[in-house]
Amino acid sequence: MQTEEKAETIEERLKHLILARYKSVLAFSKVVGLSNQTVVSILNRGIMNSGVGNMIKICKCLEISLDALGEGEIVFNEKSETNLNAEEQELIRQYRTLDKAGQRRILRTMKGEYDDAIASFEKDLPNATGAG
Repeated sequence: MQTEEKAETIEERLKHLILARYKSVLAFSKVVGLSNQTVVSILNRGIMNSGVGNMIKICKCLEISLDALGEGEIVFNEKSETNLNAEEQELIRQYRTLDKAGQRRILRTMKGEYDDAIASFEKDLPNATGAG
């Protein structure tokens, strides 16, 4: 029986997001304005053991909801110019937590699906260059 297949903790998901965006915890620490030791401590000891001010800084830098993080979820703050439904937000959340290799695989797959859909659509259009 393997115990390694348990669900990721919120701290593990937060670390994946940080690494996906900043390549290292140290680089993120510099951007967010906290010491590397503080960020590592938050990720190791838990977000609930962190000061509110530090978590506000982290959430603001990552553009995620502090309230949702406290509930164990990573929810990206909505931009006023976007109008995504819940499914689209979840897809983006999942994409952003992937490493660069995973993101490239998703983009290749999506481009292939998009190209196929466009080709099918264009095939069904009447010939626009015909006589008329």
